[in-house]
Amino acid sequence: MDNNKGATTIEKYDLRTNIWIQAGVMNGRRLQFGVAVIDDKLFVIGGRDGLKTLNTVECYNPKTKAWTVLPPMSTHRHGLGVTVLEGPIYAVGGHDGWSYLNTVERWDPQSQQWTFVANMSIARSTVGVAALNGKLYSVGGRDGSSCLSSMEYYDPHTNKWNMCAPMCKRRGGVGVATCDGFLYAVGGHDAPASNHCSRLLDYVERYDPKTDTWTMVAPLSMPRDAVGVCILGDKLYAVGGYDGQTYLNTMESYDPQTNEWTQKSEKMGGKSNGRKEGRKEGREGGRGREGKGRKGKERKGKRRGGREGEREGGKKKGRERRGNGREGKERKQKREGERQEKRKEGRAEERGGEGRGGEKREGMGSEAVRVERRKEGRKEGRKEGRKEGRKEGRKEGRKV
Repeated sequence: MDNNKGATTIEKYDLRTNIWIQAGVMNGRRLQFGVAVIDDKLFVIGGRDGLKTLNTVECYNPKTKAWTVLPPMSTHRHGLGVTVLEGPIYAVGGHDGWSYLNTVERWDPQSQQWTFVANMSIARSTVGVAALNGKLYSVGGRDGSSCLSSMEYYDPHTNKWNMCAPMCKRRGGVGVATCDGFLYAVGGHDAPASNHCSRLLDYVERYDPKTDTWTMVAPLSMPRDAVGVCILGDKLYAVGGYDGQTYLNTMESYDPQTNEWTQKSEKMGGKSNGRKEGRKEGREGGRGREGKGRKGKERKGKRRGGREGEREGGKKKGRERRGNGREGKERKQKREGERQEKRKEGRAEERGGEGRGGEKREGMGSEAVRVERRKEGRKEGRKEGRKEGRKEGRKEGRKV
């Protein structure tokens, strides 16, 4: 949230699951606005957007998850108090950007119109309001000069305001709610921020309308200014606020039976169901990706191992081939050596045989010459005979 412009998101709390869930997004930024609920619909009224004070009203339907713009208030108001009393919504006091207001408007859900009712006796901004026993209570706030401890109530049947017993503490930015017939004033600050003596409060006090008295009860676990307060089940809840250093996303509950506040572990703005599921899916997706990554690494390892195995196998085969090549060369060299040995032996035998059988070879050589000559003579005779025969045949043919 921009501290100067306000927020746009609306969150809801599920008591059974102890989870905050983002419910919707408003049409524009708001801070110091008022809210009310009628027929399970949320009404957001007034406030300011960081530049100007607003009089606009919008309504959120959680079933359709849609916002509807409603008729605006007659007066621009921030720091106003809002509550429902016997059907209509009341917008109480506040600041219009120029002055502190004591005016009050009422919105009729039937006619969808705003009308003014009786003014408060005192102008009040950052005021706390609540309905109790058919009356509208306006508690504390600031009047422009100081924080107020006074309280007054409005009776819709007489259209009049009446003063009540004052609180034990001055409170601006006070949170107010009713529980078991009592009215509780929670937290706030005791002087304007411009006052160097201003303190943020953790004090809580309870008003009994039967006796018109206030009683201090157990304090909050921490100071909370501009705190939201509501009743849920049989407990009082204090939500968010400002501790002097930061805007709070924590919540605590008050048990009237034990007079104790209990800090809730779940925080606003970061732990909705959607975010939780998103984180869960993210973790599961991360595990899935991690598993896929491991599988991918295994596959890569196998491929790498296979390639390395192939390389090793290739190297081995290469070594075998080289070995076979060396063995082949050796065998070839051995055979060549054997052939050379045989040739040497043959030449030696030939040289030895020349002396022993020279005459025989010479006689055999003369006989071979004669045989060749006879063969050549026969060939020549056959050629001459064929030539003569052809000549005679041609002559006879010409004669005929």
